[in-house]
Amino acid sequence: DKVAAETHIPCGVCWQCRHGRPHTCEKMELFGHAINGGFAEYALIPDRAARKIPQEIPYEYGCLLEPMGIPYRAVEKGGVEGDAVAVIGCGPIGQFAISFSKILGADIVIGIDVNEKRLDIAKKMGATYVINPQREALVERIKEVTENYGRGVGVVIDASGNAEAMKEAFTYLRVGGRFVILGQTDGPLPINPSRDVVFKEAEIIGLFGRRIWDTWDKTERILLSKKINPEPVITHKFSLDDYKKAFQVALSGEGCKVLFIP
Repeated sequence: DKVAAETHIPCGVCWQCRHGRPHTCEKMELFGHAINGGFAEYALIPDRAARKIPQEIPYEYGCLLEPMGIPYRAVEKGGVEGDAVAVIGCGPIGQFAISFSKILGADIVIGIDVNEKRLDIAKKMGATYVINPQREALVERIKEVTENYGRGVGVVIDASGNAEAMKEAFTYLRVGGRFVILGQTDGPLPINPSRDVVFKEAEIIGLFGRRIWDTWDKTERILLSKKINPEPVITHKFSLDDYKKAFQVALSGEGCKVLFIP
């Protein structure tokens, strides 16, 4: 059998697990932290974190079902159908958020990043527009392309963890919009609750991980349907022996999704 791993290993008995939230388990274990990680030819996966995948899904795509579930939840929670969406950060999570937004019916999807290589990938993943804030006036450009959507986006999905970028996003989030936060920041996010949230009736949604196994089921079906092509996101593949180079490529921003092939 082909198997993929859920990296959040729930206990199955705490309040969160017993109430349908194993992804926020109170006694969560993680690969590479509480148990040995996956940088090996073989890895031991607890049965509660193991997922049998269809034979027709190649391993290179099967390993993406775990990270795919995070942006899928963001798009689903955002309610993107018929709306304009901005995705901040075009790393792997952001790239899949762009594709899922189009698949789930968004009219306009805007990819935002300062990395031109990743913006090129975003176009391939379905972005209607891509914006580099270092080269264009971000807010003005978004309001221009969303003229028929209330001069702002109805959904912001942050996959960057950049507090300044998130703060600026409140200026182009439309009244009544939804702000879905996936990225994790090192510091505080300064906002004006009255101006940015109350007067805008903005919804702020934080998401942590996938819904086990709900989002796995949904992303697996999308992969099998071939509505999404992950290939542009997989920019590099390395053997375990080349781990130093792999991390260098990943951390430098030269690549997008970097895979180890044991």
